[in-house]
Amino acid sequence: MASEEVGRLIDTIRQWDRIDSSCEVVFFCDQLLAVYQSADAEDQSLMRNSVAKNRSVWNAMGENCLWNYLGHIRQNRDSTSVLRSSLIVCALTYGLADWRDTIVWLEELWDEAKQMGIDPRPHFDEIAAMSDTKNLHGISRMSTNGLFNNAIHNRTHAEEVGRLIDTIRRWDRIDSSDEVVSFCDQLLAVYQSAYAENRSLMRGSVAKNRAIWNVLGDDCLSHYLEHVRQNRDATAFLRSSLLVCSLTCGLADWRDTIVWLVQLWDDAKQLGIDPRPHFDDIAAMSETKNCHGFSGMSTNGLFINAINVRTHDAERRSHAARLVERHTPRRPWWKFWDWHGRSFDLRR
Repeated sequence: MASEEVGRLIDTIRQWDRIDSSCEVVFFCDQLLAVYQSADAEDQSLMRNSVAKNRSVWNAMGENCLWNYLGHIRQNRDSTSVLRSSLIVCALTYGLADWRDTIVWLEELWDEAKQMGIDPRPHFDEIAAMSDTKNLHGISRMSTNGLFNNAIHNRTHAEEVGRLIDTIRRWDRIDSSDEVVSFCDQLLAVYQSAYAENRSLMRGSVAKNRAIWNVLGDDCLSHYLEHVRQNRDATAFLRSSLLVCSLTCGLADWRDTIVWLVQLWDDAKQLGIDPRPHFDDIAAMSETKNCHGFSGMSTNGLFINAINVRTHDAERRSHAARLVERHTPRRPWWKFWDWHGRSFDLRR
């Protein structure tokens, strides 16, 4: 049951027609947002639906209110409350018409807040929780809540990637192998969840600093491989080993990389792990341009080559086994059967 204040606002929204005064629009939106923010989930859903059914209100909120709030943020006038108002408009209207524009707009709003010295994360998280969680954006299959989370991920992840790249650029040899492995664990976790553009930046920064390249190849690979062979959370360490290979674009010699990947495949098989999905997954994250000189192969190509070596080898073995089974006589070759089914042993 909608509260009295929510009911009054919903009636106003239903009867709404275009009002010329932008001040009047903003004043009404301020009331609407204040009530939406304090309403329970059921009332919030009713308010979102009523706005969605009246395009005049939807357009007024998108055009007048959002730009009014953004102008206040840029002028640093009570920026925190205006930031929240902008986010609540997005939650109340299900975002802009195109979901991609919504994500871009949210990211710009995040950047504006950062420039004003505001930490946007708690406000984004809170308003995201007030947003619709059902798929409302067609082929994107994203809800408004999902759009908020996507923008949060894009910005926080970009910041994390930037921080790690700065660390890589300044990296010098650290004696503690535990410290090295801890940093590499962070690096691989971010690399695994990054977008293609950020992964490319991370590979480029590792390639320019041979100290970190050697550390990844020496300390980390040895550490991860030891864990794989000792069967201690072997799947996670298998993926870490493959991620190191992807991040460093393989070993110095492309032939060594293929041999090493094939050996890793065999180690995983011996521990009862199916390596194929992990190889496929991390091959897709790897460099697709030639980075191995005259071989003409990319890191992605090295992964695929190693996969083919083992899968084709298994197919050949199974094919040979079928041939042997098909052509092996069911009766011993040294016995002869006459027309009446009587057997004679030819060895006598």
